[in-house]
Amino acid sequence: MSKFAVRGIVAAVLAVVTSAGITAQDTATLSVSARIQGGCTLVTSGAMAFGDLNMASTGPESKVVNATYRCASGVIVNSFTVGGDGDGSYTDAMTSTTTGVTDTIPYTITWSVPASYTGTGFTAAGQTVALTGTIQNADYITKAPGSYSDSVVLAVNY
Repeated sequence: MSKFAVRGIVAAVLAVVTSAGITAQDTATLSVSARIQGGCTLVTSGAMAFGDLNMASTGPESKVVNATYRCASGVIVNSFTVGGDGDGSYTDAMTSTTTGVTDTIPYTITWSVPASYTGTGFTAAGQTVALTGTIQNADYITKAPGSYSDSVVLAVNY
């Protein structure tokens, strides 16, 4: 066969292959995955700031703050605690932040122990617990002027 004939045959085969749309291809598999962890979020409506205590008052000072938790669908909450206490009452003391003042002011936080809760997702209303902080008048009227503070851990256990 002549050199020109072979070239003609190759050209004809290439023309047929190209017009048929045959192309080369290589493939790979891409794994796609995700995980939803069963968890909860806990937020408060703000700090339990009593402000300036009324020294002329004879009654207690009170402040209410809401704690709200939301959980992933199906997550069961075992308990809600304030300072590790889950029975509806927590007592501690604020310490003075003024240099040289060693006074403390006791306070109590009370709440209604929430009913059992099973998460329905993070866009749901969740469970809200009203926390009522109380300082008895007799516990602060003899204390030195200045600022007092404390922090307490709120927890939702699941």
